[in-house]
Amino acid sequence: MDQPRPARRSEFAEALDFIDRVFRPGQKGRFILQSNYPHAYRPQYAGRILLQRDQGPIVGCLAVHPLSLRLEEVRVVAGGIGAVGTDPERRGEGIMGHLLEAATQRMKQAGYPLSILWGDRQRYGWFGWEKGGVRNLFTLSSRQLGPASPAERRLRLEPFAASAALCRRLRDLDLAHPYGVERPLREVPLLFARVGRQTLVCREGRRLAYLALQREGRQRRGQYEMLDELGGDPELGRSMLRAFFARTGLSRLPASAGPNPAQLELLLPVSSHWQRDCGCMLKILDLPLLLEKLHPLLRRRAVLAGVAGRFRLVSPSHQGLLDLGAGRSHRLDLSDAELVALLFGLHPLGERWAGVPALAPLGRMLPLPLYIPSLNHI
Repeated sequence: MDQPRPARRSEFAEALDFIDRVFRPGQKGRFILQSNYPHAYRPQYAGRILLQRDQGPIVGCLAVHPLSLRLEEVRVVAGGIGAVGTDPERRGEGIMGHLLEAATQRMKQAGYPLSILWGDRQRYGWFGWEKGGVRNLFTLSSRQLGPASPAERRLRLEPFAASAALCRRLRDLDLAHPYGVERPLREVPLLFARVGRQTLVCREGRRLAYLALQREGRQRRGQYEMLDELGGDPELGRSMLRAFFARTGLSRLPASAGPNPAQLELLLPVSSHWQRDCGCMLKILDLPLLLEKLHPLLRRRAVLAGVAGRFRLVSPSHQGLLDLGAGRSHRLDLSDAELVALLFGLHPLGERWAGVPALAPLGRMLPLPLYIPSLNHI
């Protein structure tokens, strides 16, 4: 087989045809990736797709997209992996592993300290990815919301229509959240007008709120499956939800959100149920670089938590120094998966490592709540 290499622009349509054949066999001409993720799969980004050929035909592919993660005051650019596919007749030959190894090397060379993907823990765990990040799942309930008032029933819920002013406002509203993914202004219209989704906007004077919803099927029809994002003015947002429930006749609707306080304040009071889970899978590619990028946030958190000292983190693949100022020195031996859990896991450190005294102080400042909004999935 040939070595994996970036697709040329002239190969973009062929790559999308292959992905359709892998993920939607028998349904030709759909270009499912370009339809569902138009912000990421565009001809000018063909080089983000790694192709594996065997003397001509494509037998495997994956894509690596840069994701600029926002964690309070720091930004970390991660390699986001999507479209991992192998020819159905060639599975079991190690093609996926070959592609993931090639992608890992390319991400390291590009200076990405972290990689993110979505998928089966067992499958990707073999290659070094582990569950991490934070996602809150809610069940919005008409009973918790209460009935819409006459004024709320008259609210105008407008379908998203891209304009420069609206796109800037949606981007700025997202930037106000401490956790998420940076959204370039040019991508905002593509994110909010994707196939299978519907975005509704409500304006009342200078106030604005919006709902970004998933619907069944490829088109904007059928049942609503999930509220991907609710943003803007909190009071108007709740009124908008009551109006939406009244017009659609819904009694409940799943919703997802990150650990951002404004979103939690908006959704918790109107939910009949909620839970927290890992939002993605993570692989640390360069621990020293990652700690360097996170240093301003980690030092500030350490000061607030009263934590000091030097913590040498050692795993089979990595060594890095977490320097939190003058104090005792510690060495923490962890597996690669435990390293992900330490920095970006779901569970408090005291629950997972209650018997490790050196981790007790770190439990006051870690793990960090990394979050990838559903709209930014690739």
